[in-house]
Amino acid sequence: MSNSYFPSAASNTSEFNTENNAQNNAQNNAQNNAENSSNINVDSGSGSGAANSSSTSNESSDTDSSSTSNESSGNDSSSTSEENSGADSDSSQVIYEIIASDNLVAEGSQFSFLIKTKNVETGTRLYWEIVGNNIYQTDFTNGYLQGSSLVGNNGEVNLNYSIAKDLTEEGQESLIMKIYTDEEFQLHATSSTEVYIEDTSTEIQYQTIDGNLLSVDLCSKYGDIVGDVDFTRTTQSPFFDSTNDTLDINKTSLNCIIKLDNTAIDDRVKITTDIAPLIDGITLGDNYLAYFSFSETTDNSIPIATSLTYDPIQKAGARFYDIDGDGEVDTIDLKLIDGGYGDKDGIVNGVVVDPSTAGIVSLTPIFTTSSTALQVIDINDSSSPASLLVNASISKRATSVNQIGYIPLYDYEDESISYELIKERGSILFSNLETFNIPDVSDFSFDKNIDIINGQKLVFFEVVDTTLDSLLTEFSDIGSFGSNFHILNLTKVDNSTALADNGENSLRLTLADDISTLDDLISNELGKNPILDFTGLSGREIEGTVSIAREANYTSTIGFYNIQNPNGAVRDPLTNSLILPGMDGYQEAALDSGNLFTHFGALSTSMNGTIEDRINVFSEANFSEAGMLAPYAFVKDTEETFFSFKAANADGVNHFRGFGNGVMGLEDTLGGFDNDFDDLIIGFDFQLIN
Repeated sequence: MSNSYFPSAASNTSEFNTENNAQNNAQNNAQNNAENSSNINVDSGSGSGAANSSSTSNESSDTDSSSTSNESSGNDSSSTSEENSGADSDSSQVIYEIIASDNLVAEGSQFSFLIKTKNVETGTRLYWEIVGNNIYQTDFTNGYLQGSSLVGNNGEVNLNYSIAKDLTEEGQESLIMKIYTDEEFQLHATSSTEVYIEDTSTEIQYQTIDGNLLSVDLCSKYGDIVGDVDFTRTTQSPFFDSTNDTLDINKTSLNCIIKLDNTAIDDRVKITTDIAPLIDGITLGDNYLAYFSFSETTDNSIPIATSLTYDPIQKAGARFYDIDGDGEVDTIDLKLIDGGYGDKDGIVNGVVVDPSTAGIVSLTPIFTTSSTALQVIDINDSSSPASLLVNASISKRATSVNQIGYIPLYDYEDESISYELIKERGSILFSNLETFNIPDVSDFSFDKNIDIINGQKLVFFEVVDTTLDSLLTEFSDIGSFGSNFHILNLTKVDNSTALADNGENSLRLTLADDISTLDDLISNELGKNPILDFTGLSGREIEGTVSIAREANYTSTIGFYNIQNPNGAVRDPLTNSLILPGMDGYQEAALDSGNLFTHFGALSTSMNGTIEDRINVFSEANFSEAGMLAPYAFVKDTEETFFSFKAANADGVNHFRGFGNGVMGLEDTLGGFDNDFDDLIIGFDFQLIN
């Protein structure tokens, strides 16, 4: 293969720059106005600084050997440098000084670096980086590893940091800040003294009923864990009102409190954790999993359980995954609603209280249908809230690129679909490729799983040659959707398969008997706006395959940038505030080096070309930077840049579509042109490295 599309972490930007000189040139102006203006290049060296040290710099190279120690008394965590060939008494000499607010910072605490300058012009851009032993972006809930800042009219720059409480015992860590006067990070001005991070987190451990000690991976998203996380075993299993005698709820529960942060959407937080403690003592076998919340008791009475299995109506609850690919469930992805589903204090107060656990039940679910609603149910037990999966794939494609979605219903609800119901519950599964003029997509998988609770119903719909968001924005009643929207009819139904169609697209539905995989977890937020969600996988080693196909004259390259939530919010590198698509400065912030994720390399191929490459670059060091990623595309021929969120695009239209788990396509022309979204198609298939 002539091109390598996934360079090693040590050279992760070289291919991108070679492939896309035009891209870099087109983005220079935008990036020069952003806070972080160079590529992430985390120096893992220990980097020690000397208290109140000073140096004379000629801005010729980054060499700490030019620094001379000037020991003095005092306790400030500061370092100074002087940049001038004149004497120390010269009033025109340039001086840089870094003052850390603290020398020792506990996890979960905040600190700051104050950069003070003398004889440096207001508006001068300084480039800075944080280096240290085992210091990664995920060590901070606020602040970047690398970036740039403008000197204020007081000659100062202030940078604030919050240390993450990562629930991992790492021992004491340390870091320093370095300042450079050039965007290549070659002309070193000065360094701070060391700031030590006190490891106050406790690794989560659980002792099984057999006496084995387990280390448990757990992390939160959209909020910070308050206090300790416990896996507590009670003497009695919680009680759930079910007629099925095989229902078995575990006695071990997860207990934690999460305080929502400013990235949370609709008062929701997320927890990803190992399932092992929550199924300790129960035998999975061929049983179906369920999840429960309950209220703790103080009088030894039996706790009363309520369902917390993922509910597609509430878009919250627990979903189960097999991320190591051994065929057994190992991970829970849990969404909780402040004051609602899963929050035991029942109050909208910015805090979610979660005592919860898993359970199992023996079921024989089947498909039952009317003309438009598919129900998945054990006809002998409709009350046990087991998690079931329906796999959806397109068996026949339409001539236009349409969206396929679904509306979930409770078993007691009728099948009448209203505008309000579509707006509140409608979810997009994926779009279809056209039937003609498409590249070779034989290496791609176009399907997606739907999580549903035993007894619930699904109504499927198709949005023709537009998007659901556009219809909901333009119209206020379903009758006005016209021929752009129709409900799919169900045919060829048996106990485990069905066909849904009412137009050119045909949707094949299958009652899945397996477990959702790592790809499902990464793609569970991939709907109307294609994104990849790696939250909960920090520190994991991952490999996989990427497939790339193209049907376009224009040469495009797809890259990725970090977002803070599925709405596409990015961190402003200057203020650390959130910027949403459509707000001023979004494009510049998204493409800033502090937000770019470069470890995929340059995703591109030739006209009518198809490429399949292995990914083996997700070491613990670089994958910890992944988080939640959104795609962007640079079109070399027109020098246009497009984002996954239409509000971020200059023309205000969609330029990306999701075609299934980890598969997304690009429309490369301003204004949308033919809206075929096959100008460049990429698809990922990930695996956990054991």
